[in-house]
Amino acid sequence: TPPTATVTPATALLTCAATSFNLTAAGAVSYNWGGGINTAVNTVSTPNTYTVTATGANGCTATAAATVTQDITTPNVSVVNGTTLTCAVLTSTLQASSTTANATFNWGGGVTTASHTVSAPGNYAVTVTDPVNSCTATATGSVAQNITAPNLSLANSGTINCVNTTVTITATSTTPNVTYDWGGGNTTTTNTVTTAGSYSITVTDPGNSCTATAANTVIQDIAAPPVNITPLQQLNC
Repeated sequence: TPPTATVTPATALLTCAATSFNLTAAGAVSYNWGGGINTAVNTVSTPNTYTVTATGANGCTATAAATVTQDITTPNVSVVNGTTLTCAVLTSTLQASSTTANATFNWGGGVTTASHTVSAPGNYAVTVTDPVNSCTATATGSVAQNITAPNLSLANSGTINCVNTTVTITATSTTPNVTYDWGGGNTTTTNTVTTAGSYSITVTDPGNSCTATAANTVIQDIAAPPVNITPLQQLNC
């Protein structure tokens, strides 16, 4: 009578977490898996059908088999880049997504949501895990930054004196479409003044809301010139 040979487990699934299985034969006194493996236990790490020949005490033989399959498919993942950081936009959110059912997300630093809000420019990587087979995939998103201050220069038309009672300060910028603010409601490129002092202007770049400030000093010279009167000389013969 041949032995009743069995293999446990009869089926097994290799995954990214379960990378090998011990197939254990029973029901006989000796076993032959082939390939020189003559133990009851055969450790396997590749998908296949594994057959063992079992020999009973009476010399009769029987066979048993186990089927090992594999699922090491990595999860799907994509990342949408965050918006550009500017002087007005101080945070940016990257958004990860996956079509793999019930996938989990890990940005590092304890962030395990699909979205990640940051305040510094750079590249940010997220690791996605498929809970079914424990396989992972990584994707990277980026956040850019534009905090360049606009260009600004000032020049004035001269000195306030008894002839020129006003001076015009002119602001210029090579940054496109900047706005100007001298204060007091003056939002033009020029400021005409009648008194000496320091006059400042703030320029704003509408593209990134960054600003630059500059000042120009107006000098006044209204000192009267010195006058000397020479006494009349007496005329005589």
